[in-house]
Amino acid sequence: MYLLLEFQSSVDRFMALRIMVYTGLLHQDLIRRGELGADRKLPSVLPVVLYNGERRWRAPTDVRALVQPPPDGLERFQPDQAFLLIDEGAYSADDRQPINNLVAALFRLEHHRSSDEVAGLLHLLVKWLSGPEQAGLRRAYLEWLRRRLPKWFPGETFPEMHDLQEAYEMITNRFEEWKERQRLVGVRQGVEQGIEQGRLDGERALVLRLIQRRFGEVPPSVHKRLQSARQHQLETWADRVLDADSLDDIFG
Repeated sequence: MYLLLEFQSSVDRFMALRIMVYTGLLHQDLIRRGELGADRKLPSVLPVVLYNGERRWRAPTDVRALVQPPPDGLERFQPDQAFLLIDEGAYSADDRQPINNLVAALFRLEHHRSSDEVAGLLHLLVKWLSGPEQAGLRRAYLEWLRRRLPKWFPGETFPEMHDLQEAYEMITNRFEEWKERQRLVGVRQGVEQGIEQGRLDGERALVLRLIQRRFGEVPPSVHKRLQSARQHQLETWADRVLDADSLDDIFG
């Protein structure tokens, strides 16, 4: 039995076709190298697509769904290949799914929704990987954390972490500080966005008033265009009002 692993961060409508090609290439390579075994039969292959994108996977998972229905009697001559899809986000978004193994914890960490959830999942990992026989997995998870933490908490600095327990303690001790800092950043961004939105609303109202003074009441389509316009568009339309003979001269 061969395990064929394909890692995807984006949805590919023709992923099933790619898997069929990969499987065929694997079998051809085994034939070429003379590794079919005593019975000279092709080995079984389990194709697995591990998908970690934000959107949920909606593409077909078998080739038959990609092929047009053939004339009656020709069904058995059509290609047919399926793959096992593991959609991390779909698993992580389902709160009913138990967190009872390392893979489930990894998926939830990858798609965590809060810093508290990260702390809880790391606590489980520290407990599950405490045995001496798990040393290799502890190192792998620690290295993965070193790579992921800067993306989860941009702008933060992290001290050197030598084991998973140390990483857990460092993260939990600094979580409150990070959460407060992120809250303040969010407040500041909200204020800045509010100021920007208020300024744009004022410019839209001014352009509308100029148009109404020149041409009278305007149709709903003009209101809609003004509501979706950005600053440079509003400035252009305001300049055109003075010389325009019609609304088309303004928005043309």
